Amino acid sequence: MENYCAFSKNHTCLKWLDYVITRQELEEADSLCHGNWIEIQRKNQYIRKRQTMRQSLKSTPPIIGDVASCIRPEDYLTMA
Repeated sequence: MENYCAFSKNHTCLKWLDYVITRQELEEADSLCHGNWIEIQRKNQYIRKRQTMRQSLKSTPPIIGDVASCIRPEDYLTMA
């Protein structure tokens, strides 16, 4: 789109400002969407990691007579 119109008195497009504003809004929305998607992916990886840790803690019996037997499963999640 160009800022020229043969039919207006000063030869400027009346819709040019609307076009520029809309384009800037779309660029901003695209960058925000991309940033949100990256954050969602990171949170999904974090959740999968925590779920894997939780499953491994449920299936592993505590070691008796060792320091590890004094640690609760909740403590493992905060140690990572």
